[in-house]
Amino acid sequence: MHESGAAAVIAAKADGSWSLFDLAEDLVIPKGLEQALAGNPEAQAGFDRYPERTRKSLLQWFYTARTEPTRRRRCEAIVDAALQGVRPKGF
Repeated sequence: MHESGAAAVIAAKADGSWSLFDLAEDLVIPKGLEQALAGNPEAQAGFDRYPERTRKSLLQWFYTARTEPTRRRRCEAIVDAALQGVRPKGF
């Protein structure tokens, strides 16, 4: 590996971006989204019907939110889209 590549790996491991998508890849639903889906059985069923790759992509989208307001908006968008059986707008 080139020196600059090795430095990028070290930096990514230090700032957490190296493993950013591990939870999404393992389909770990964050607490706020899990609660929102659990509070709406139709949305939970819609989310569960998404193909695995779509669920992983949605979770990656959720996990990359930098602020709490953005996480809330993305949570609402995922729940609303799951109710309709579509992908969220802006996703």
